[in-house]
Amino acid sequence: NVISAPRVHKQQTGYFTLLFLGLLGKNKGIYDLLECIRDHKVEFQGKLKLYIGGNGEIEHVKQLIKEYGIADITIFEGWVSGDKKIELLNKSDAYILPSYKEGLPISILEAMSYGCPVVLSNTSCFPEIAQKAGLYFDPTEIDDIHEKMKIMTGDVALRHYYIEEGYKRIKSFSWEKCAQQHIEVYKSLL
Repeated sequence: NVISAPRVHKQQTGYFTLLFLGLLGKNKGIYDLLECIRDHKVEFQGKLKLYIGGNGEIEHVKQLIKEYGIADITIFEGWVSGDKKIELLNKSDAYILPSYKEGLPISILEAMSYGCPVVLSNTSCFPEIAQKAGLYFDPTEIDDIHEKMKIMTGDVALRHYYIEEGYKRIKSFSWEKCAQQHIEVYKSLL
């Protein structure tokens, strides 16, 4: 997987802004994330905003946001791409993906390229891909998700460390680097 060069122009929102991008459903852990926000909404009120971009079980996600009383914390954007995705990446302080199982989502790479530390489940290849660019949690443990969110929101120095590690890591996924790797493979076959 490769990503395009980011168009970074970070924006301050006055809140700690988390971003989730992906297919809305149980496997992506979106329902656990919404439960975590619900269970800690008093703590997050006025301090945190979660932006959700995606498709899939849209109506169920909207229903839970309303039922849990977290519409002031959780903003559903629908499917995002192009300029809207760039806008969300630029206003996000961190990226969160609590998937139960996953391949290699481009969204993680894009988030790191936009200076977003990552808060990811410890499943699939996430720890291998993001390495030291963020925090990892057990997606079946809502308390673990909450703990990692608290750490990320509360420690500015740690966030800066994760941002720098993300920038280092993302170099492996540039068009130039991947093209060179393909050339080397082709040369080795000749």
